[in-house]
Amino acid sequence: MKRRNKHSHDAILPEDFVPGPFTVIIDRRKGARKASGNQHLRTIAMSFLNEYAKASDKPSKSRIVTTIWRMFEDACPGGGALVRLGPNGRWYIVRDSVATEKVRYTMRELVGERYRSSSLGKKRGKASTTIRRG
Repeated sequence: MKRRNKHSHDAILPEDFVPGPFTVIIDRRKGARKASGNQHLRTIAMSFLNEYAKASDKPSKSRIVTTIWRMFEDACPGGGALVRLGPNGRWYIVRDSVATEKVRYTMRELVGERYRSSSLGKKRGKASTTIRRG
């Protein structure tokens, strides 16, 4: 069985496509974090933060993530989450599994102090164990 690229996409968008204000950009660069859709995702995710943090099992957290993602699908029909690929930088609509992973990542980031594996948790751990020498 052929393994799919993690950015497997459902559709390529026209060359002149411009992401809308509620489009979530899947990318590691800073520009993606500053995109209005990604900022909107963080705002919505924050409104579910207490519920997510209190959820004790994976199915409960998955339901919350799915709820957040459906809000984006409704706000941006035909392109809720996109990735830019290839030498010409064409936009692609990503599969729901990639989009919901972006939501999961955002939720983990927001409750970072509760997860040892988060980058925020690691930074805090290092700061508390670092001995200052004078």
